[in-house]
Amino acid sequence: MFQRSFYKIKPKGTGTEKPNYLAIVDIDPNSQTYSKVIHRLPMPHIGDELHHSGWNVCSSCYGDASASRRYLVLPSLIRFLHDPSKDTGFVGCALTSNMVRFFKTPEASWSHEAPYPFRILMMLSSTSQIAISVKPLKVKNWILPEMPGLMTDFLISLDDRYLYMDPKNPGLIGQVWVEGLIQKGSSVLAEADDGTTYQVDVPEIKGKRLRGGPQMIQLNLDGKRLYVTNSLCGQWDHQFYPDVVKKGSHILQIDVNTEKGGLAINQNFFVDFGSEPDGPSIAHEMRYPGPYTMLIIRGEQRIYRSARPD
Repeated sequence: MFQRSFYKIKPKGTGTEKPNYLAIVDIDPNSQTYSKVIHRLPMPHIGDELHHSGWNVCSSCYGDASASRRYLVLPSLIRFLHDPSKDTGFVGCALTSNMVRFFKTPEASWSHEAPYPFRILMMLSSTSQIAISVKPLKVKNWILPEMPGLMTDFLISLDDRYLYMDPKNPGLIGQVWVEGLIQKGSSVLAEADDGTTYQVDVPEIKGKRLRGGPQMIQLNLDGKRLYVTNSLCGQWDHQFYPDVVKKGSHILQIDVNTEKGGLAINQNFFVDFGSEPDGPSIAHEMRYPGPYTMLIIRGEQRIYRSARPD
């Protein structure tokens, strides 16, 4: 089953005096307009900045005929569990690379908990938790001696099992590099544990070199296609990825091996927002007409996927 399209938030941020807009991208590989923008909805005014979105009705309300997911609400920065009986949710903290869990206490007040910096927190039950360390990279010729993960997006599975992993032995089973700051040709070098330095190759799709680094992510309903944008926000794009601002951003499709684990860039899908009618645009969040299926952990230049439980 293929979802035919998804909604894409398009902050301009490139200096073009045009309002932000919401775009619809065709993702049906059997369509003549596959991998293209098929509709654009501009905002009424220049400066009305779009960033994040959420549906007006949660996916757990699928049995309620009156609860139609017809409206996309802007903005929404918080991820609640899908089970309406669970008063808990998560919010990601980019600069400290961690995830905060908030919940309702037995006294009916709200509280929260967070792990140490550079960790991601995932609840396994009401009384247990596990933290996975997102190890920063040692680098040279950058503003800091270590480059953190800068986690800026995460997804939660519909069954609220939080992520596809062995709860007793979490580990990285697949990653794919989609550009970033330590690309070959840049001045930034990554340093291995033995002191040697390295850089990564920059992939090309349809003859075009990838720009920026992975940003927002969206997984399709069967868990096999992960879509990735490469713009965080205008100010940070100007500082870290000026090519994204100058040439526009793009959307990639990452093929997910749901049996053995592993990620691979799909060479047939590439949405280039550098060739938009009103000039280059920078792509940010994506949203399906339907719900999520799993959780993906995103690193600054790598996309992490965890293993599925038995």
